[in-house]
Amino acid sequence: MEHAIAVLCFVRNESTRQFRAAKAASWPTCCSTASNPSFMDVAQGVEDEAYESDFSLFICSIDEDPTRERTYLRRLEERGVQGVLITPVDVDDELLDDLPRRATPVVVLDRTRAGTALDHCSVSVDDVLGGRLATQHLLELGHERVAFVGGPSRLGQVADRCDVAYSTLTESGLSRDRLVDIATSALTVSQGREAGSRILGLPPELRPTAAFGANDLVAMGLLQRCVTSGLRVPQDLAIVGYDDFHFAAAASVPLTSVRQTALRARTGRGQAAPEGTSRCRSCA
Repeated sequence: MEHAIAVLCFVRNESTRQFRAAKAASWPTCCSTASNPSFMDVAQGVEDEAYESDFSLFICSIDEDPTRERTYLRRLEERGVQGVLITPVDVDDELLDDLPRRATPVVVLDRTRAGTALDHCSVSVDDVLGGRLATQHLLELGHERVAFVGGPSRLGQVADRCDVAYSTLTESGLSRDRLVDIATSALTVSQGREAGSRILGLPPELRPTAAFGANDLVAMGLLQRCVTSGLRVPQDLAIVGYDDFHFAAAASVPLTSVRQTALRARTGRGQAAPEGTSRCRSCA
């Protein structure tokens, strides 16, 4: 038999086998954007598990577009995948409940769902703890006017990190107006640079002495803008990011960051805790 297979160059038709099984042996992962290294790190962990289980992995970049997200989910369900792992744009989208009702399991990554009809499995990071670590770190260095840079606020992680920055400042005895909210339309390097220009445009008496970037991409853009404008980091503006990308250490001023667990553990229900600040070079 093996000799005949070799002579005839036979290749098993996996599509036919899956058709008979009525489900495709695949785990699609829908990430918010493939350009964000933290999501690619998560995808690598998913792929490791899929490989060991003899499953195929497909990555769909939603690009923070709700219409694109729903289109991908419909296509994946039509193809009979065995499950979907997703970082949704809208965590409360009813389609996330509809899929399990029609026998397609869903696991939510890096988001949490509360008060929904179905009890979804999810894996997320404690962004409240992470935001508190970053803000406390800057306060301990003596900063009393801090900028929070990042957005959009409809993203749960951004809202959590910003809200806890406010509460951490007030708990330390500072007023809420000591936090300068520099909202961005996306968590990208270019938006970080634009936010840096806005900070530089503030009157000296209102300009923050430190900034907490909602993620490392925003923080890196902010760092770039400071360097090109002649602003000294951390002497003129201390910067803390969030995620601790491996390439952040290669910047002209290595980025201080809250290290986010890569979520490579087997998928389950619960949260991982951030691991504190690392490489304190851009803030101290």
